[in-house]
Amino acid sequence: MFVGPADLAADMGQLFPPRVVAAIEQAAMRIRAAGVVTFDPARIPRLVGLGFTFLGVGGGIASYAKAIRALAKEADAART
Repeated sequence: MFVGPADLAADMGQLFPPRVVAAIEQAAMRIRAAGVVTFDPARIPRLVGLGFTFLGVGGGIASYAKAIRALAKEADAART
């Protein structure tokens, strides 16, 4: 089972408050093979410790935005 933090937060009417984080952690303890997405690499040890066996790092929009910022920076450097 894959736990989508943003989907869970939206369903719970909140955006990553402690209640959503707690729900994700409780799911990890109950599900035999669980996955989750994190945008914060510092949380990876905690997630692994909770039993998550699949970790998605980042997401489509965030990855796209990061790539566009890097490309814009490269374009600015090439212009000077």
